[in-house]
Amino acid sequence: MAQVLLKGIWKRYPNGFEAVKDFNLEIRDREFIVLVGPSGCGKSTTLRMVAGLEEISDGTVSIGDRVVNEVAPKDRDIAMVFQNYALYPHWTVYDNMAFGLRLRKMPKAEIHKKVQWAARILEIDSLLDRKPKALSGGQRQRVAMGRAIVRDPKVFLFDEPLSNLDAKLRVQMRVEISRLHNRLQTTIIYVTHDQVEAMTLADRIVIMADGKIQQVGSPLEVYERPKNRFVATFIGSPAMNVLEVEYDGHTLTGDGFTLVPTAGQIEKVGSYRGPLTVGVRPQHICLASTEEGSRFAATVDVEEHLGAEKFVYFSLAGKTLTARLESRDQVTEGSKTTFAVDMNRIHLFAPGGENLMVDSDPLHQAKPREEQA
Repeated sequence: MAQVLLKGIWKRYPNGFEAVKDFNLEIRDREFIVLVGPSGCGKSTTLRMVAGLEEISDGTVSIGDRVVNEVAPKDRDIAMVFQNYALYPHWTVYDNMAFGLRLRKMPKAEIHKKVQWAARILEIDSLLDRKPKALSGGQRQRVAMGRAIVRDPKVFLFDEPLSNLDAKLRVQMRVEISRLHNRLQTTIIYVTHDQVEAMTLADRIVIMADGKIQQVGSPLEVYERPKNRFVATFIGSPAMNVLEVEYDGHTLTGDGFTLVPTAGQIEKVGSYRGPLTVGVRPQHICLASTEEGSRFAATVDVEEHLGAEKFVYFSLAGKTLTARLESRDQVTEGSKTTFAVDMNRIHLFAPGGENLMVDSDPLHQAKPREEQA
């Protein structure tokens, strides 16, 4: 296995569009890295540059101790699993899995041994005589994974491999991929737009937007300590609620509500006065039980019951917000309800988007509004 180093990677197209901008990342040996972000953020382009399927405009890609910019894809010692499986329809499962080994002119006995071994790991050993059209989507994806496994590569690359599967199969295949990583102890770079896949599979997540890395960290780190507003609202389901407020040094005032920051939050913001964005996750909003604390009244629009819990959607300051409540909490659609915010769990974002509650550039040095004029 091997580490992968991407240093100063850029991808520019002839029309001037920059799909990837100054991408820097060190992927450790045997690490499971997930690139995640909205469509068009550059994650698949980055993966294809590692694979050698896309030319690098600037920067270097190293696999192990070797710079591979000019190395052909077949010589990079990587294996890629695609979204559409890329199986040969007229070949059996066995032949699809064995194809890459035959190209290497590996002895038949060794090919047979490797294919049988991979098929047992993926629980498709009873399907080896079938053709792809006789398989379910999940079985086809297992075959595609098996074809990669038998090559015993330094690095596995997965490009949105579960996007064609239904919800139940995606959950099942996430478990299978995690087991596979634990068993093979290999380096994996995995691309998805699904944050649930990212959170459940990754050792570290790389969150991208507009061709740039926004944050790199463990799933818990990017969830609890997002560096900016984009990361905060992208990671988490339902998404983080955001409200625009004015800060006067003591309170956060929005359209029809007032929140009181903690002493620690006031210290983080420092001397700045002016517009901020409050971010609060749905589980940190509850029904107000007392007259104290940061509270506001809002009209309940919709309830979604999910068994042990429910999501309540309500209108405040011209926005639809979400609260995650217990199923026994009583609210009525169309009624005015008083909610409370756990102020110890809010995030405050500067006008530029950086999260002031984590180790980003504080606003202590920012000029007061009257000095900015």
